Amino acid sequence: MPDQLRNPIVLVLLVLTVLCGGAAAFYYMDNSSLRSHISELEADNGNAQAAIKQLEAEKSALIAQKSRNTQIVDAPVNKDELSKENERLRADLAAMKNEINALKDENGRLANREDRDNRDRGGWGRDNNRRGENMQDRMERLREEDPERYEQIMTERENFQKQMQDRQNKVIDYFSKVNTSKMTREQRDSVKRYNELLQQQQELQASGDFRAMMENGRELMQLNSQVRDALLDQYSGNAAAEAVKEIYDMTNMFGGPGGGFRGGPRRGGGGPPR
Repeated sequence: MPDQLRNPIVLVLLVLTVLCGGAAAFYYMDNSSLRSHISELEADNGNAQAAIKQLEAEKSALIAQKSRNTQIVDAPVNKDELSKENERLRADLAAMKNEINALKDENGRLANREDRDNRDRGGWGRDNNRRGENMQDRMERLREEDPERYEQIMTERENFQKQMQDRQNKVIDYFSKVNTSKMTREQRDSVKRYNELLQQQQELQASGDFRAMMENGRELMQLNSQVRDALLDQYSGNAAAEAVKEIYDMTNMFGGPGGGFRGGPRRGGGGPPR
């Protein structure tokens, strides 16, 4: 082949080779970019699917919560049962007041009888040589002079202390299980403080610090209505009728139904609110 013809052909082949190489390189780079973009789209799609599933789960939870709230709101309130419960509580309160008055009368009669007995024995009575006597001295003298009466008083005192201890344990256990998650911050603080005071009262009773017990009891009485309202606010419908009696029992400083000054349990009772 002549040199004049061979040189242009070689040049054309070189140009074609360069063009093919450039096209291959461009195709490779474009394909890599496309694959990277596809990977990003697949990752975004996975994230979107996960977000959709989470939203669907939240939607289901909201629907279930709405259904529960509707059931609570629509629950019928048994007004007759609440009215009967209120009457029972009033009757218990009246009986408790009568019992306290009877105890006061009995205490007065016993003191007068003891005065008469001591005068018959040649004693001076309450208003004379007993003015400097404390309770321990008086009980010691009673043990020597009237052992039968002394044993009766000690038995009554032990029974009373046991009843009060059992009730305190019951109330403390009740408040330790109260669910405060749905209460306001103020209500939670009131219930927490009330529970602390109950435990302090038990410790003070064991130590015999009666002045501190009185101060502690005064604060308990001040918080009593707030705590009672906070507990009652957690119930609605039929649940309220079932819980009212127990809440009043647990927030009654004098025992109320199921405990207190009486020798045996009153009607009612039960565990902490469900």
